[in-house]
Amino acid sequence: MNKLNFRSPALRLPRARSRARLLGLGLASLVSLLGARQAQAATATVCASGCDYTSIQTAVTAAAPGDTLELENGETFVESVTVDKDLRIRGRWNAPVVLDGDGADATLTVLTGATVTVDHVAITGADGTAGVVVNTGAVLKLRHSVVTSNVATYGGVLNMGTLMLRWNTLVSLNHSTSDFAGGINNFAGTVRVTPTPNDSGLFATIQGNTGYDGGGLANHSGTVELERVEFSHNSAYLGGGFHNGFGQATLDDCLFLNNDATSIGGGWSNHNLGGTVTLGAPTYAGNSTGTGAYTDFYDVN
Repeated sequence: MNKLNFRSPALRLPRARSRARLLGLGLASLVSLLGARQAQAATATVCASGCDYTSIQTAVTAAAPGDTLELENGETFVESVTVDKDLRIRGRWNAPVVLDGDGADATLTVLTGATVTVDHVAITGADGTAGVVVNTGAVLKLRHSVVTSNVATYGGVLNMGTLMLRWNTLVSLNHSTSDFAGGINNFAGTVRVTPTPNDSGLFATIQGNTGYDGGGLANHSGTVELERVEFSHNSAYLGGGFHNGFGQATLDDCLFLNNDATSIGGGWSNHNLGGTVTLGAPTYAGNSTGTGAYTDFYDVN
């Protein structure tokens, strides 16, 4: 018996219909996915009147992950804000917004699992834990922003997740009411200040903060990676500008200017706690200590 060496059009038709049906389902799924992504990329405005919301926290609560909140008119918002989802919170470049905690435990808190970008916002007024609290597993990107005048246990920032400072963010005039750094305290997290292509100048300034271990920044444990950061006019008992405890720190092209330590390490200190500091091309000027020793740095390792 001769074998058939062709396929009947009638036999191919169901398969063709099946492929068409699958293609249609695939296209429908793609359109649905793109529509969902577009829906997530909404922008809402926040201001005293005439905007979508009058409160940042109300806007955060109503937002979907991936949304952007536009803070209008260079206003001052007197409130504390807790963020539990991926958001961008953006002020105006020509009129920065002020977020004033007015004695709150923390002015801005980022919860575990959230990635938050803050642009052109000044964060101030905390009087409890810290001006900014970044929890374990959270990411906060501060860009063109200021953390200032927080008087709290952990000063300006308590970081247990990932903190990224970009585009000349300023951490200034914060004070620790306990034995911690005035500016930024890192506990088992990551603090990173690194450039992107075409960046120039300073990427962050840590200035005028007061504390005990590290006036400007203390890496109690975890990782610190800094490039082109200025530590200036900070003061502490150990490490006027920067103090490293158990952590690992890499500091490239950083400036240590006019910092003061009551004990040792006017510019920075690395205490005998197992941590290491790797330096690249530091600049020192005008640092001092109460003992007159180790005015620029103290590194026991």
